[in-house]
Amino acid sequence: MKTNEYPSITIVTPSLNQGVYLEECILSILGQGYPRLEYIIMDGGSSDNSVDIIRKYQKYLSRWISAPDGGQYAAINEGFKGTSGEIMAWLNADDKLHSGALWKVAELFDTYKEVLWLTGRPTVWNDSGKLVHVVDPLPFWSRKKYLDGLIGPPHIQQESTFFRRLLWQLAGSTIDANLYYAGDLELWCRFFRHAGLYSVDTLIGGFRVHKGQKTEACDKYQEEALKIIEKERVFFETHEKDKPLTPPPPALVYPINKPAAVVSTPEYLISVIVSTYASELFIKECIEQLLSQTVSHKMEIIIVDAASPQREWEIILEYQRHHDNITIIRTGKRIGVYEAWNIAIRQAKGQFITTFSTNDALRLDAFEILSQTLIAHPDVALVYGDTILTHIPHETFDNHTKCGEYIWPEYSYEDLIQNCRVGPHPMWRKSIHETVGYFDETYTAIGDQDFWIRIGLRYKLIHLPQYTGLFWLTPQSISQNGQLPYDEIDKTHAKYQKLYLNKIKKKASYYKTFLKRQLLIWGTGSAGKLTLKILQNHSITVHGFIDNDSKKWNSTSTIDGLKVYSPDYIEKTRPLIIIATIYFNEIKPILNAIGYTERETYWTNIYEFKCLG
Repeated sequence: MKTNEYPSITIVTPSLNQGVYLEECILSILGQGYPRLEYIIMDGGSSDNSVDIIRKYQKYLSRWISAPDGGQYAAINEGFKGTSGEIMAWLNADDKLHSGALWKVAELFDTYKEVLWLTGRPTVWNDSGKLVHVVDPLPFWSRKKYLDGLIGPPHIQQESTFFRRLLWQLAGSTIDANLYYAGDLELWCRFFRHAGLYSVDTLIGGFRVHKGQKTEACDKYQEEALKIIEKERVFFETHEKDKPLTPPPPALVYPINKPAAVVSTPEYLISVIVSTYASELFIKECIEQLLSQTVSHKMEIIIVDAASPQREWEIILEYQRHHDNITIIRTGKRIGVYEAWNIAIRQAKGQFITTFSTNDALRLDAFEILSQTLIAHPDVALVYGDTILTHIPHETFDNHTKCGEYIWPEYSYEDLIQNCRVGPHPMWRKSIHETVGYFDETYTAIGDQDFWIRIGLRYKLIHLPQYTGLFWLTPQSISQNGQLPYDEIDKTHAKYQKLYLNKIKKKASYYKTFLKRQLLIWGTGSAGKLTLKILQNHSITVHGFIDNDSKKWNSTSTIDGLKVYSPDYIEKTRPLIIIATIYFNEIKPILNAIGYTERETYWTNIYEFKCLG
């Protein structure tokens, strides 16, 4: 769709001394990347840093002013004067839009021509800008409810409400600036005279709760609101008594279920997640190489600026002016990388997810290779390749100084729960977050490793034996300056190794009790004996050993009191197998050939589990 085919949207932000929140508000709007946005900021003569913040973004604004005004509603009225957007709304400086909100609003209004105003599911942000409440069930409103005084809470959430310019004009093209608290509610009363309000079950905007806001005075808001409602009752009785009062319209459902929308929220194959903090020197290179990927036309780029003290946002916004697949989210304070990733993933629209560090580099077809592998293997949840290492920053995949490499072994879950694997450039299916969850934000450095293991608990992973990226071994990284929290690694591996043994225990009990089959250890050397000890320490009964050495079969001598069988014994009795030998790669084809193909039928090399001791 051409840019001029999208409906135009006008948003006004009134502000007075809200510098601590203003930048988040601005980026929640500009960061949408919506192509036909008319954005005006009306500052009431702030004495804090608000004007400095506005000047940062002034080239992306249609207009802004900083001067004393007649209050919030007078500022909004003035802001709307001379605008032309087909769809209108205002957003206060301490509030925020949800990601993709403008695209949703555009699609809804374009699809439902009869809708003159709509509102999303009400939500609340806390002081730090984190979503803390989503109203459930979805509220519905009508003129009758308003006249009956059923105005809330929850109220019609102004931050989630958008309306057509036609309705604004029918209602008088103004908000009552004589009101201090409930000017929005008074406007809704006039809107209801002309059209029903459609609730839509999606997130559009959110109200931030913090100290010092005027809406802390809920009793005063309610007092003013009730006076407005009483005045509206008088108007209705005097002028419109014979006008029927209809029930609330049915909810609009998003996403819209139709064959094709004239306007649609972009759908992507891949969502690339970038977290940035103090990365101004790298952000341009980062974006350039992402846009150079062979599948860039199928990608969205979501950049989370974790309150960086540098000016990455300016570079990102400049790219965003020319690329509508770039979204920027700026947080109100510095957050950890795993929290940043989670924020982006929750609003990602791609079928696949990948994260990318600002100072790394990619093979030009890396994302094509990874995504095509996932498409070709629908039973696989995550795919990853090998990585080239360099000590020199700003190098490219095609022109670099190699100092090492991450050549990963063939993937196995047992390896994953005892070593840090997968590497810096994996790709996975977004759908798995529904079952696996998100990154654990309590981790300092290996939240990714924890997440890979949780994926491995349920799904298959694939290692591709080819280079897909370049990783800069910076001295400032956690892994390079001696700060890698080894206690995190040990605790995490120990946790999943114990879960692994518990699964063996349950499986062994099931085999013994219901299938009348044995548990055998393949390998009679030191690894086999250590495995026997680990299993016995966890109250798991072992019935014997398997070994390729015919001299050990059917002998009167035993190993730790247990008999040794030949590999042929497996086909006859179908036992549960625990492999305990360095020759796993030679044994695996033998097991596969007789039907042992899943992890639930054989288990490998627990003697290597360092954390079980």
